[in-house]
Amino acid sequence: MALGAKEAAAEPEVVEGVCGCHEVRLWAGAGEVSTAPGRALVQHSPMTAPKATIWGTGLIGASLGMALRDIGWRVAGWDPSLEALDIAAERGAVDDLLSRPTPEDADLLVLAGPQAATVGSLRGLDTETLVTDVAAVKAPVVAAASDLPHFVGGHPMAGRAGSGARLATPNLFR
Repeated sequence: MALGAKEAAAEPEVVEGVCGCHEVRLWAGAGEVSTAPGRALVQHSPMTAPKATIWGTGLIGASLGMALRDIGWRVAGWDPSLEALDIAAERGAVDDLLSRPTPEDADLLVLAGPQAATVGSLRGLDTETLVTDVAAVKAPVVAAASDLPHFVGGHPMAGRAGSGARLATPNLFR
């Protein structure tokens, strides 16, 4: 049975490219990029570890930092609370502590602070780095990120009864 134009357009298409030193493979369908089969692959040269910068090192940010470090990423962190940043470092969530919020030379920037801080950070951000967030309410975040060329809104769908880096675990998202 032949597929009509509408059905054919819904079939995922593999889109490959190179972004900096990454080979990227995404699945696109119906005119938008998605992770249709359930994953996006970023393969990095074994010579250099991929780098992530996390703004906000509470429960979600620190847990993500731990998970990324477990798979070989180098992680820098920033938090307006020096205590939270120190705890994240002590727990092994970050390799480098930043004195100010900057994407530096990161391959990925994660905004893991409160909703208002995320929106405020996005409004002033000018970067070619891949940016994502962990905010639950997406409309204000997506609106604030409208000028960023490489923004992918996120929602971790994870958490614990408490908050803060002391409760962080690399398995939070599994």
